[in-house]
Amino acid sequence: MINIGIIESQTLLQESFKLILETQPSNKVLVHSNHYDDLRQVKESLDIVFLDIPNFQQCRNDMQHIILSKGTKIIVLAQRGEERFVTEAMDAKVQGFLFKEMEAEELLDALQQILKGKIYIHGQATHHLVTFFRKQIENKEQKGLIEQPTEEHLPKRMFQTLELAAQGLSNEEIASKMRVSDKTVKNQMSHILSILHVSNRTAAVVKAVQNGWVVIPKL
Repeated sequence: MINIGIIESQTLLQESFKLILETQPSNKVLVHSNHYDDLRQVKESLDIVFLDIPNFQQCRNDMQHIILSKGTKIIVLAQRGEERFVTEAMDAKVQGFLFKEMEAEELLDALQQILKGKIYIHGQATHHLVTFFRKQIENKEQKGLIEQPTEEHLPKRMFQTLELAAQGLSNEEIASKMRVSDKTVKNQMSHILSILHVSNRTAAVVKAVQNGWVVIPKL
């Protein structure tokens, strides 16, 4: 059984997330509340805790005292317009950054990936996530430590696709820029994920940025 806590300021959303999560028999929501302090009342260990942005910001400095198990995974729930908080979330070493507007199927898939030990960042936050690594990459560039991309990593056209993905472009927008079909871009992204051994496009962008393989766009 997967024990879950949902801390969300809007009661209606608490109920919605509870209903979605418990469509899977293995998921059990032990607490759903509008304030993180209610996590203290849970006697059983929690495998997953969802925190909306206000609660995440309030409790991040007290997180070790709030969460009942060292193995508890934290997922931040943002809404459109709160993409910038992804940098705070990554700095706090959370395991997921999701959006409240996500489809139910994507939410459940993200949960499964996180439970397997992966980091899941919603694609909508990719552009802001890239800026999180900007200083690190610029320091590497100054020291000449950036490894130049080679065919050994990815073919040139796939690097171009990654560069455009790092700018936050959708598959359709990438296809238009590269003058190829949407299907071609989808196929390229699938190959990229396979070659880089990652589960989604955001993870691919992060890996490419950390290695200095793509151009980091200026905001």
